[in-house]
Amino acid sequence: MAARTLTGRLAKRLVMSFVATAATGIAGYAGKKAPQLIEDKLMPKLRDAAPQFSGDVTEGLAERPEVRPLSSAQRDARRRQRAAHREARRTGSGAKED
Repeated sequence: MAARTLTGRLAKRLVMSFVATAATGIAGYAGKKAPQLIEDKLMPKLRDAAPQFSGDVTEGLAERPEVRPLSSAQRDARRRQRAAHREARRTGSGAKED
């Protein structure tokens, strides 16, 4: 019975050694080939799926609305509104509308 246990342990070590070597080889191969596969297979599909995002980034900037910073009075008003809303949620009273 001791011979079977020894044989089983040796076989397990041998198989695990082959599995580890194979996994390392596969990972290395995938690491070398992944960039090429992504460029050849995935990128064309992404370009076809999203044509509105291709092209120059600055294209259409003139048509975009201008974003203006808030004045201090506007910031204070928004801050008060948020504080009132938080307080209403905490107390459970909710905002009453007419």
